[in-house]
Amino acid sequence: MPKKTKSYFLSEKELFSSTKLVRSRKADYMSSRSSLREVLSLIFNLDPLKVPLDGEFGRIPSIPPEYGYISLSHCDNALLIGWSIEKIGVDIERIDRRFNAKGIMKRFYLEDEIKELNLIKNSEEFRKEVMKLWVTKESSLKWSQDTIASDLLNWQIKLLENKAFNKSLNLNLNAYCLKYKNWFLGAASKFVRIDNTYPLICDMF
Repeated sequence: MPKKTKSYFLSEKELFSSTKLVRSRKADYMSSRSSLREVLSLIFNLDPLKVPLDGEFGRIPSIPPEYGYISLSHCDNALLIGWSIEKIGVDIERIDRRFNAKGIMKRFYLEDEIKELNLIKNSEEFRKEVMKLWVTKESSLKWSQDTIASDLLNWQIKLLENKAFNKSLNLNLNAYCLKYKNWFLGAASKFVRIDNTYPLICDMF
């Protein structure tokens, strides 16, 4: 969904949190929390301000387990809200985003991933494959609620198998990279398999 330019649904705690932020971060924060409340209100048929969301700044947004699990990600022109009855992590990036693909690969990817990427000779395809791995790693990282960038090195991605493996935790996740319009969407969960049940995508443009 697009980022809101105006915020409508914020709790008193969220409004107070926003007063501590500089203008640019404040706009993103208020937009994401307001949009999250709006989406969850449609899922649960509740008033947005009655959604039991812990959305204060500085915390990972959460809802009580009986309401399911949420994950957020945003890029320069869109906000991705993931909701499931099982714990999930999501990430979003514009497909046409320009970045130092080789630098990202060397810093954050594992030896096996680097070997496969180096087989790609077309620079544009190489950039896209690096990004696919990135959103899948990020969604796996968010599933585990790690926040340190170096923890990306603990996640090995097998895109063709839709799997993410954390070598330090000895943990396997179902992990996916989906192409939707102008974005790559990453999603990771231990129990949800998107290849069996394709996700419902609600486009709120």
